[in-house]
Amino acid sequence: MAPLVIYKRIPPDDYDLIQRLLKFVNLGQIEWQNQVYKLFQDHPYVMKVSLEDGKTVSCLMLPHWQIRPEDGVQPFVNDQAEIRRVLTLVISRKRSDLTDATRLISDKLGEKIKGNYRPGMVRTTARRADMTVLFQPVLDGVEACLWYPLFLIFQHGIDKLIRRCGVTLRSGIFCGKFFLYTPTFRKYCNTRHTELGYKQLRRRTFEQWINKQRDALGRKPIKWGSRSRSK
Repeated sequence: MAPLVIYKRIPPDDYDLIQRLLKFVNLGQIEWQNQVYKLFQDHPYVMKVSLEDGKTVSCLMLPHWQIRPEDGVQPFVNDQAEIRRVLTLVISRKRSDLTDATRLISDKLGEKIKGNYRPGMVRTTARRADMTVLFQPVLDGVEACLWYPLFLIFQHGIDKLIRRCGVTLRSGIFCGKFFLYTPTFRKYCNTRHTELGYKQLRRRTFEQWINKQRDALGRKPIKWGSRSRSK
């Protein structure tokens, strides 16, 4: 089935949460706590809390639901590294790696997801004689917001569509951003990286062809990128 068809079948709130997770994972540097809270606080699945004045706010906006300010951003940096490791296991396609990834996700979900469904969190859809009742989860913290979308990736069967951008930037740094495969973005995460990535791919292919010809003539291969090249 075409990827775009699969994505359209995913409930919008599920798909949105998956995309927010990828944004978190791809943050180049986490500089302050609110940088992470703002990514998730307005999502429909995040727990809402009623205040004394009658207002309802996301639990992530309340100090007693957040990590201590003195802890800084290190807990989020640790979470980011762990989520990146899980996504790398998913991309590897090895059965043992997938087993490790799903076991870790399952264990984390047992710790972070509340096992109850609150009033107002039930959605129903009806068409002719068919009716479906969908229960929305209650995510009561950042960690729950991070691990639940990993489960959604497997639930909706898009684990094979996770990609990691393979372009090397002009600074020499590997991009490495995670993204969902589409017909437009297959190997690289955006248009600029796609142009640069395919240019690099053509160059590598050309360099390999040249060295293959040199090998057939009994000549030493060229060390590309060095200033002095064997003739």
